[in-house]
Amino acid sequence: MTSEARTRRVMRRAALALALSPLCVMALSTSASAAAPQRVGWWTAASVTSPTEVVVPVGNDVPAGGMLVQSAADPTAPVAFGGATWELPEGTTVTKLVLKTVTNGQPSAGSLGLCALQRPDFTPAAGGAIAAAPAYDCSHQINATAAADGSFTFAAERFRTGPILAVAVVPTASLSRIVVAPLDARSLTTSSAAAPAVVVPPAAVPVEAPTAVAQVPVSTVPGLVSAPTAGVQAPPAVAPAPVTAGPVALAQQVTAAPRHVQGGFRHRGLLALLLATAFVGAWSTASASASRAPKAHIF
Repeated sequence: MTSEARTRRVMRRAALALALSPLCVMALSTSASAAAPQRVGWWTAASVTSPTEVVVPVGNDVPAGGMLVQSAADPTAPVAFGGATWELPEGTTVTKLVLKTVTNGQPSAGSLGLCALQRPDFTPAAGGAIAAAPAYDCSHQINATAAADGSFTFAAERFRTGPILAVAVVPTASLSRIVVAPLDARSLTTSSAAAPAVVVPPAAVPVEAPTAVAQVPVSTVPGLVSAPTAGVQAPPAVAPAPVTAGPVALAQQVTAAPRHVQGGFRHRGLLALLLATAFVGAWSTASASASRAPKAHIF
């Protein structure tokens, strides 16, 4: 393989390695997602007396999937409250819980409280008997007031236990009545961290070792004269002696030449000697033939 071909091959491998193994880095980031509740329910008494002392039917305006949160004079003993449960994937964090309300053209007022539901596997109910409602714990209760659009927003991460988020929605003021709209996947917002950064080092590009070149001593190559050793002055070049007639003279000139010059034209001298020998042999044969030929007699 020539050096040019090896260079092209190494460049192709390097380009392939860079294309297939760049530094693949995934930065830490968060992605928001929504989760729908697994269970929703609310429980209440049969009826309640309004501030005007009029008996008001309980729950006739609560939509399916929603809940009624209502209090009498003592908000800690609600007439109606709701509950919901979510099962969240591992690695997620609860960002916020937003409860929208059904206002029927009237702006929502007051506030709602969020407590820990102690029995997340309750049986869903719509207006179920409050005596059969799951228990809840308000030792870490958080409250939220109504926003301009009538919604209530809670930071509900504190009520999560493992993958389960279970909350109870309770009243916080006396003689309040709030109808919560149906809960769906947009009610609870969660976030999850992306995988940690992963760095893939570039693949090693194999580099072919250069082909070893055999070192041949110059002295073993016919017709080549070894370079003089460093520090030793090379003898001056000697011009070959002029060739005189005859093979013997040529042989004497070759023999008389300096040793370092003899190596330079040894082969040429041998060739000239062979040619001269052949010439002499042919000349001798012709002379012998001429001497044996009969002489012409002149009469």
